[in-house]
Amino acid sequence: MIVLLLGSVVVGIVNVLSVEDPGIVPLFGLPNMYHMLVITLLWPVVGSIICALLFPRIFAPIFLTLKKYIMPDFKNGEIGIETKPYRLRKWFGRAVYVSLLVLGLQALLTGFFPHEALLTPDNLTGYQGAGVDIRFVLSVTTGIVGLLTPLSVGLLSVGWAMEDSGLVHYDLPEESDRIYEVEPIFRRYISYLKGYAGFSSIIFLISIVYYFLFVVSGRFVDAVFTLVMPFQAILYSGFGYLVYVYTNTKFLRGKYPRVGRITEDEIQS
Repeated sequence: MIVLLLGSVVVGIVNVLSVEDPGIVPLFGLPNMYHMLVITLLWPVVGSIICALLFPRIFAPIFLTLKKYIMPDFKNGEIGIETKPYRLRKWFGRAVYVSLLVLGLQALLTGFFPHEALLTPDNLTGYQGAGVDIRFVLSVTTGIVGLLTPLSVGLLSVGWAMEDSGLVHYDLPEESDRIYEVEPIFRRYISYLKGYAGFSSIIFLISIVYYFLFVVSGRFVDAVFTLVMPFQAILYSGFGYLVYVYTNTKFLRGKYPRVGRITEDEIQS
């Protein structure tokens, strides 16, 4: 985990040192090098930490309250379970979905985000003169990923908190013609995010491949990094996830009655 966290810092530093155009980037009004420092290192790291701290404590209670009105027949409970969120395998699986959600949100922004705000005037003029769609150039992709990573970490961490707290809900109707339901609460929340992230990221990646294969040619570097850069969120998310593990995995514990596990013998009896 430490190696991966250091890797994210190294990637950010490389991005900063690779800057050639010293012009001003409109988004923050900073010289290009300082802009890259903020967008590829400071904000992804600090922003992910802030979102991992605040989002679960703000939005998990809101979701649980709304669920009570939307699904009034379901009762909440807590299973004494240790999900071991600190394990590298657990983090990596969750981090992959962070990157996919970044892709999905990136696709959402393509229609209305002012992408020119991520380019210096000289870079913008050069791309426009070459007839290149600036949505798919390296500087813009890097900036979008840096901006969206904290939001993706925050949104997904709400579901992580409910999962790591062992929260379940159940509906055990007395009527014999109704089927009972028991499931983890986090699945109601996170399945929508994962579904959106998976579907939209696939569509977006297809559109990128189509653009570089059939619309514009000779921009191999932009093509590769446009496809790969969103997965840099896997590294960016490490700092926020580490803070999440130490702050938000148990704050929902003890708020609902403890429920036991259902055994296979009980189900088949």
